[in-house]
Amino acid sequence: MKTRYLIYSAILIGLFASCATKRQLPVSSVPEHTTAEVKRAMVKVTTATQQTTVGCNLQTVFDSVCIVSVQPVTGMEMFAMHVTKDQILVIDRLHRRYAITHFETINSFLQPAISFEELEQIVSGTILPEGIMSYTRHFSTKKREADLTITYPSIIYDHPLTLRPQKIQSYQQVDIQTLLKSLLK
Repeated sequence: MKTRYLIYSAILIGLFASCATKRQLPVSSVPEHTTAEVKRAMVKVTTATQQTTVGCNLQTVFDSVCIVSVQPVTGMEMFAMHVTKDQILVIDRLHRRYAITHFETINSFLQPAISFEELEQIVSGTILPEGIMSYTRHFSTKKREADLTITYPSIIYDHPLTLRPQKIQSYQQVDIQTLLKSLLK
C-alpha cells in the first residue's frame, strides 16, 4: 500500500512538474526602436584646406528610411537626402535639382563603403557608445579626403515622425556626381 502511494505521489509530482511553467532569465539586449529623431545636429566636414559646419535635422524610421535635412540658414532646408535600402534621393533645393542613385554607385567612389544599415546607425545615433554624443568618420574619394563629424544635441527614440512627400516634379534631374561636385565647391 505504501509503495502504491509513493508511486502515485511520484507520478503526480512528475505531472505537475512537467506542467509548471519554467522561469526564463531575462536576456539583455539592445532595445529595438521604431524611430529616431535628432533636431539641430551639427555636421562638420573637415578637409585638408577647409572646414564647413552646417546644422541639420536627422530622422530615421528603422528598416525603412533615413532622412538628412541640411538647414544652414534660419532653419530653411537647402539640401535633403532620403535614403532607403533601394535608393538614395539627394535634393538641392537651392538650385531646384535632384539626383537618384544607389549604394553601389556611391560606394564606387566613396571609401570606406557604406551600407544602409551603417547609415541608419549613424543618422539615428545608435552607433554612439553610451555617454558620447559625437561621431567622427574618415571618408575619401579619388581626389579628396574628409572627416565627417556629427554632434547630436539629443536623440528622441520611438517618437511619431511626420514624413512629408518630396515635391520634386518641377526640379531638374541630374546625375549624382554632377550634384555632389556642385555641393562640394
